Amino acid sequence: MVWTQRGDLSIAQLVFYIPVLPLAVWFMVKQHIYMAWIYTAALALIRIIGSGVQLKSQTDDSASLIKIGAILSSVGISPLLLVMCGLLSRVNKSLPDRNRLPHLIFYVFHVAIMLGLVLIVVGGVDSYKNGVYKVNSKSKIGCIVFVAVLVAQATVMLLQLPRIKHAMTGGHSEKRILFAVAASIPFFAVRILYSIIGNFGGSMSFNPIEGNVIIEAFMVTMEEFIIVALYIILAGFMAPTERQLGHYSGKEGGSVPMRPQQYQNGPPAPYQAPPQQVYQGNGPNYR
Repeated sequence: MVWTQRGDLSIAQLVFYIPVLPLAVWFMVKQHIYMAWIYTAALALIRIIGSGVQLKSQTDDSASLIKIGAILSSVGISPLLLVMCGLLSRVNKSLPDRNRLPHLIFYVFHVAIMLGLVLIVVGGVDSYKNGVYKVNSKSKIGCIVFVAVLVAQATVMLLQLPRIKHAMTGGHSEKRILFAVAASIPFFAVRILYSIIGNFGGSMSFNPIEGNVIIEAFMVTMEEFIIVALYIILAGFMAPTERQLGHYSGKEGGSVPMRPQQYQNGPPAPYQAPPQQVYQGNGPNYR
C-alpha cells in the first residue's frame, strides 16, 4: 500500500497523545481524581496504539490490522464520557450533603458507558468480515447508549451549576471544571454525530476503514483534541493540588471541612479573668 492521508492523521494523533499520557498520570497523582485521569490516560494509550496500527497498515494491508485499527478508532467516545463522569463526580463530592446528587447516578453512568463500549467493540469485530465493513445492530445500540449518557451527564452538569456556590472548597476549581464540561459538550455532540451517521446513515464517507479522512479529521480527531485540551487546562493545570485541598476531608475534593490545626483538640476554653491579688503591705493600697 502507498502512504495515504490516514497515515498523516495517525502521525498527528501520536504528536498530540504521547505527551498527554504522562500528563494524565501526573494529574492523577497530584489530584487523586482517579476516575477522570485514568481514562484520559487510557484514551491516550488507545490512540497511540491505534495510530501505530494505522501506520503499520500503510505497508501491510492484512485484514487483522485493518480490523484492529477500525475497532480502536471507534472507542474514543467511551473514555471521554468516563472522564466527564469522573469530573462531575468530583464536583458532586465537593458539595455539602444537602446539595449533592445521589452518587448512585455516577455508578449508573459508568456501567452504561462500559456497556456501550462492549457493544461497540463486539459490533466492530462482527462488522468487518471477508474484507467488507457492514454495521450491525450491536454497534447501533452502543451508539444510542452513548447519546443517552451524554444527554444525562449534560443534565447533571446543568443541575450542578446553581449548587456550585455551596462547594466546600470555595467553588473556584469546581467552576472551572464545570466550565470545561460545558464547553466540551458541543464537541461531544459533533463527535457522536459522526458515529450516528456512520452507524445509521450508511454513508461510506463515515466508514472507519475507508471513510473520508478529511471528515474524520474534523469531526473525530479535532473534536477529541479539543475536549482533552479543555480538560487538561481547566481541570488539570488550573485545579488545586492535593496539598491545597489538604484541609478538606476525602481525596476528591472533600465534603466536610476539617477543623483548623489549632482546634484539633476541641474549641478553645472560654476566657477567664485571673483572680485579683489581695494587697499585703504597709504602704497605701492603690487597688
